[in-house]
Amino acid sequence: MIEVGDAYTSEYGFSYEDLISDLSGITLGIILEYYPTLDSLIGYSWQYWPTSRYYGKNGEKPLNFTTDYNGSKFVLNFRLAGLQNLGLKLPDFLRYIQLDFGYFTRNYRSGDVTDEGPYRSLYYGVSLNFMEIVKDFFDNPETRASRILQQPFKYYHIPAGYHEDYKI
Repeated sequence: MIEVGDAYTSEYGFSYEDLISDLSGITLGIILEYYPTLDSLIGYSWQYWPTSRYYGKNGEKPLNFTTDYNGSKFVLNFRLAGLQNLGLKLPDFLRYIQLDFGYFTRNYRSGDVTDEGPYRSLYYGVSLNFMEIVKDFFDNPETRASRILQQPFKYYHIPAGYHEDYKI
């Protein structure tokens, strides 16, 4: 619906690329919801670090962080912990590892102050699976408290390991 609304604005306009991305994300969400084993293997998360443009005059952060595209990365996570649901025996420490693949853009919005022009980048890395770390704090990881505390780490990616960016 956002893309339909954008089609009627002079500032944004309709974008087929955005519509395809939106539909791909919705489709992935539906698939992961219906297949819990696949959901334990694959995640789609967001990594964010605010840019200087989105700080107020007194250093406070604004509420509109969702449009700070220069601070965002979108990451597809391959969680090694999910391999246990396929019957594979893993050493315990591998439960904490995620392989990350992502995409981000920089300097496309007006008002971005950098020496570099607009660009797109692919992202890959290895990070920690904080959902598994939270589970270890509970005797029974299936308790309501454990599941609630895991939720932010299902959707928000904390860069906690090796990563590399490649401009495309």
